[in-house]
Amino acid sequence: MVLFLTLFLAIAVSKNSAHHETRFPDVDSTHPNYVAIEYLRVRNMVKGYSDSRFHPGRRINRAEFITMVTRVLDIDPDEDEFRNCYSDVKKQWFADEVCYAKSEGWLDGMGSPFRPSRKVSATEAYKIVTKAFDVYNIDAVNNFTGSLTRGDSAQMLYQVLLLATARGTYVPPSQYSTPAVGTVNYNNIDVPAGYPKPWTPSSVSSSPAPSPAYSYPSNSYACQTSGISSYPTRTASSYAVNSCPLDNTGAPSTQLLLGQAYLSVVWGEPLNFTYTDKMRAMALGYASEMFNMNPNYLMGLVVKESKGNCSYYGGCFQITGGFPEVRNRFPLYFDANDSEEVLVNSFGTAAVIASLYIRFGEALWDRDYQWRSFYQNASDVEARAKIVSRGYNRGLWEPAIRTMVQTNRSQCQSASNVFQCFPSGPITTADGIALDHAQSIVNYCRSFMQSTNFYDPQFTRQDITDFIEQVLKPTFGQTSGVNWTTVTQRASDAFGCLQNSSGMISLRYDFKTLLQSLKQILPAVPAPIL
Repeated sequence: MVLFLTLFLAIAVSKNSAHHETRFPDVDSTHPNYVAIEYLRVRNMVKGYSDSRFHPGRRINRAEFITMVTRVLDIDPDEDEFRNCYSDVKKQWFADEVCYAKSEGWLDGMGSPFRPSRKVSATEAYKIVTKAFDVYNIDAVNNFTGSLTRGDSAQMLYQVLLLATARGTYVPPSQYSTPAVGTVNYNNIDVPAGYPKPWTPSSVSSSPAPSPAYSYPSNSYACQTSGISSYPTRTASSYAVNSCPLDNTGAPSTQLLLGQAYLSVVWGEPLNFTYTDKMRAMALGYASEMFNMNPNYLMGLVVKESKGNCSYYGGCFQITGGFPEVRNRFPLYFDANDSEEVLVNSFGTAAVIASLYIRFGEALWDRDYQWRSFYQNASDVEARAKIVSRGYNRGLWEPAIRTMVQTNRSQCQSASNVFQCFPSGPITTADGIALDHAQSIVNYCRSFMQSTNFYDPQFTRQDITDFIEQVLKPTFGQTSGVNWTTVTQRASDAFGCLQNSSGMISLRYDFKTLLQSLKQILPAVPAPIL
């Protein structure tokens, strides 16, 4: 009873108190955990015992550690609500904190009964803090082994707190802005000696920002940990070409320009096309960055194939027949047991399938017809997009494509409209529909690129997490070796680097930079198996 009363006095303090007690006499500046303990002490996140000492070498038990975590997070659970959650956790002084932690999933896998007096191990502590702070892949935390001391616990929480603050999963209260001794304060983040200094961008654009004005963080650990070397420019840009390239020719390297336009005829009637779904826009951005596809070409394809409403069998991209080829030619991306119906009817995964199908077709034609040389020397600057659209609609092995690209090569290269050299003879109804189909895709694409009305919603961190779950994960096969915990953390770091004061990022100005960060750790796009 005496022991628990002493612990209670050491732990049960007002979380809103502004009082800063004096430094602990048993933790001087030479102690290895001095900076961490001082950082937490001046913020009332840790307290000493009744003898005014911290006792950094004393082993800490599970109940004490959980209580320390909740105090650091400034959480004060309701004593009436959080009780009786384990057979050995009823109404003790630590019951509300432990039961709260259980309700939040922090204690998953720790078994039952809870055994509050058991010394907490480094492995258990790591699992608890990563869940509590929603921050993973923390190398510093893995330096601890065995059962933790109070000094170890303070050090672990301090390091996690700094990284969680930098990554945006924890926002320190404003009253915690006073630097701890031996540190320098940057945007409410205290940086101790020897810790990486905040990253400073080397090339922040001084051009006028679009309305509303936007300001990137002046310093961010998250940029350092996500591999972002400079902030993207926020000077409004448009395409530098007045045509429909199949790839990103003419697009700014750090801006995703998704045009919205009035289309005079789509399936026999006008369509004022605007985006309404952020996830679809992110999928197009991913196809653009990962597979070098012009996102406006892909959207032109969607409008022609499904009028943009995706309600028809085969989904937005009508790529049902192409999925088996993609799965066989690019084993990195899909597994043998993947459901074709599910994947082609989801916009995000279908955008990836369509992009890979087109890349396979071009590689096939390049092997058999010297395709690259053909379109690079064609008078019609849209020859590539037109013929690819024809192949997408009628099949990659269509004889007419071989005739245009190989048999009638010189004639077709010199034609102002590559479809003028379509194989001689009567044009069948099916051929006429296919030619109109391909030309319409290019026309829609060009309209989107000529528009100055670009889709630019703001994204939250949760939007990016949903994008990883709904678009990225389903497209990579189990043998790809992708560590999704690492990918999710990298995305969170990149988001923390780019977010504005409202905790948001821009689709147009920031999303490609975030994707470029992810490309550094995702597998490179392989050549298709021919």
